[in-house]
Amino acid sequence: EGPSGSGKSSVLQAGLIPSVRKRWVEGVKGPWIVVVVRPGTDPMRSLARGFARALADAGRPIATADLETRLNSSSDGLRNVFDDCVPYGHAVLLAIDQFEERSTLAPAAPSLEKALEPMDVLLGCALRDRDLPLYLVTTIRSDFVGQFRHLTMMAAQLNTQASRYYLQPLSGAELVTTITDPARLAGLK
Repeated sequence: EGPSGSGKSSVLQAGLIPSVRKRWVEGVKGPWIVVVVRPGTDPMRSLARGFARALADAGRPIATADLETRLNSSSDGLRNVFDDCVPYGHAVLLAIDQFEERSTLAPAAPSLEKALEPMDVLLGCALRDRDLPLYLVTTIRSDFVGQFRHLTMMAAQLNTQASRYYLQPLSGAELVTTITDPARLAGLK
């Protein structure tokens, strides 16, 4: 979490995801499948597309429509995807970048709570399943955090199992270092 421009997506895309893919994460032995999603206007379809890309990269191509059907089949839709599609022994990092899109871009609903319900139920049930090798990381602008108080199923799990990190905006000097140090390490001037 952090204000707009604080580097949340950069930390996720250039830091955490490459570290996971290189298996630099302690405590998980098996190979990783990394699912990267931005909710967009149809979060469930975006989730299915993300899984389709990641599973294809893992040598398990499955049609987006089939994944979307599985995800929407029940509150245990993610368990269905794991059981039927994810290779045995693999862990899944589900990275939802710009999670605030769930409320800013989603189609109009009678209430924000109704708009959030499918994603809340799906992720809440998956997080409750201790046997599911699922690791969830989200990025969200700090000015939208309060709008997600409606995620009651996820909140029940996140409040007991999650860590929260707040990114401060970079200073001018930090921004320069952020750009020049990696360039120097790559041999650029």
